[in-house]
Amino acid sequence: MDDLIRGYTVEEDASLTRGVIFEIRNFLGASVGFGELAQQDLDPSHPAFAHVAQALQAAQRAYAVVRQFDHEFHRRRLEPQTTKGG
Repeated sequence: MDDLIRGYTVEEDASLTRGVIFEIRNFLGASVGFGELAQQDLDPSHPAFAHVAQALQAAQRAYAVVRQFDHEFHRRRLEPQTTKGG
């Protein structure tokens, strides 16, 4: 078990994080795209129009959060690392 823990590197963690960010952005991009298509097909007076608008707003807010997380992740990866000690 200790070998597994030691084998797990910071680079593997970063790679996993980048992959998760990529997938979430893809899902949210599809949600926004399909929501916009649905909204184009609906008359604004249709009862579902408001629901689609709310779903679009939620997806756009989530996309903004993921974008902010991605930016912060890359900023931290580029910062010089300091080590404690002598």
